[in-house]
Amino acid sequence: RPIRKEFWWSVGWSLVVYLTWRLLSAGWHQVVLGDGRFWRYARFAGDIHPTYLSFHAVVAWLGLSRTWCSERWKWLLTLLFAVSIGLLASKAGILVALSVALAERVFARMMGHGSVRERSVNMTLVFLLFLGLSAWFAARPRFQEMKTAAAVMQSGDAPVASSSSGRVAVWRSSAELLWHNPLGVGAGDVTDELMEIYRRDGVGYAEDRRLNPHNQWLQAGVAVGWPGVLVFSLVLWFWLAESWRRRNVLGILCGMVVLMHASVESVLEAQRGVVFILWMWVAVCADVGRSPGGQR
Repeated sequence: RPIRKEFWWSVGWSLVVYLTWRLLSAGWHQVVLGDGRFWRYARFAGDIHPTYLSFHAVVAWLGLSRTWCSERWKWLLTLLFAVSIGLLASKAGILVALSVALAERVFARMMGHGSVRERSVNMTLVFLLFLGLSAWFAARPRFQEMKTAAAVMQSGDAPVASSSSGRVAVWRSSAELLWHNPLGVGAGDVTDELMEIYRRDGVGYAEDRRLNPHNQWLQAGVAVGWPGVLVFSLVLWFWLAESWRRRNVLGILCGMVVLMHASVESVLEAQRGVVFILWMWVAVCADVGRSPGGQR
């Protein structure tokens, strides 16, 4: 079977199995052990980082019934993905899922409803409803902590004690490092160089966790300088521009997912980011290579 079908089939059904298992595990801990903590964030995600699992789940939902899954299952799986993304409680994951679900309807109006004929408006509304409800249940405190990020942006002396404020702190440190090293510090020395700035500025939250830049543009820039920033930007531009030229809505939406996650994670620094994006790129290129008339 073609690589395009293999990618979507493997991503979709492996996530269905994994997320179903995590829901059953959380239910077991709640009913049998009386521990309700497994319905949220890292404990719900298990061995996979919640943001990356959300990344994979929203891509699988975008491909649902376009490239994998029969008609009779797609409503049930829409509920599964919506609820799971909310329970994962990744702020980036939730916001990205909301954004691409709405963007899909915008592209439907711009390019004609036939471009998203596989998903009805009602299905999108159900996805947004259950995503919102589960996010309200699991992620409300995590969104409230975003206030600490605003404080760090306003003052460098503000305490850094949350993932949101921690990201602002590492972005500031990474930008400083890039400014003083326009050709980078070397791919293997990024974290060590950042650690020196964390110690100098007293950013214990980042130092204790040895945080990387948490932004793929900054990661590439600190590692290999401005050429790395340019190359990564050109790759994403090609992805989105070619998908737009070919009126490939799925390609555009997948490119948007990568772009938004790359803004808050160094997605090419983890295998679950590198391998996944690489194979998704291959699958999307298989579609991009086809003209609207079906010829290559």
